[in-house]
Amino acid sequence: IALVPLSALSILIIHRAENTVLQTVGDSFSAQTQTALDRLVDGINDAINQVILLAGNPSVEQLVVLRPTAAMNTQGISTDMSAEELNTIMAETNNLAANGRTQVFFEDMVKDSGIFAELMAVNLDGWTLGASSRPERFVHNQEDWFQAALTQGLYVSDIQYLPSLDELGLTISMPIVRNTTGN
Repeated sequence: IALVPLSALSILIIHRAENTVLQTVGDSFSAQTQTALDRLVDGINDAINQVILLAGNPSVEQLVVLRPTAAMNTQGISTDMSAEELNTIMAETNNLAANGRTQVFFEDMVKDSGIFAELMAVNLDGWTLGASSRPERFVHNQEDWFQAALTQGLYVSDIQYLPSLDELGLTISMPIVRNTTGN
């Protein structure tokens, strides 16, 4: 007779212990998830701030505002060529590499920052003038990030698959404005 209440009490204690463990695990998981999300948001905000700083960097500004005539002549390209022609001619590198110092700056920034996987500067025609690694194509004027940066200013994409990296990430872009004229 005393065995039944003892069994019922044991089941009740086990049930309460199970609920306590589940609650503790759930609380811990929620806290860990919130911490991970906070770190992700902080990382995205850091990247946005770095892009804003880069857009005002004098070396990057000079790269995009000065016509890369010498590099264009070396590659045999001109402004009257179609995107298909330009992509074909530039297929080996997809990068005009118009300024060696800026090219090295981009490569070092990716290597040292811990924020960026790729950096690229394009001119108003969408041509790659400098990049930290080989872009997928030379002409980018039809890309969403390019169009959005021109019309909206700062653009941050949704998380997406990035084929050049073979992983998920996001694209942050903004126009590089000439400090002296604001254009």
